Amino acid sequence: MEEKVICPWCEKKALPELKILEGANGLVKERRCDQCGKLLAAYLDGEGGFLKGIRRFEN
Repeated sequence: MEEKVICPWCEKKALPELKILEGANGLVKERRCDQCGKLLAAYLDGEGGFLKGIRRFEN
């Protein structure tokens, strides 16, 4: 299960909604905020599990 994140757009705690879309270069995984619906991340399905390695910075 995914953890809640703070949306950079609406600044609320949100559980990202995952959608898998068919793009020109393959399947695209798209994560959107469940509060405001704005895009949090989008990447090709074959890219792997790199999200856990991304550093997050406090403002």
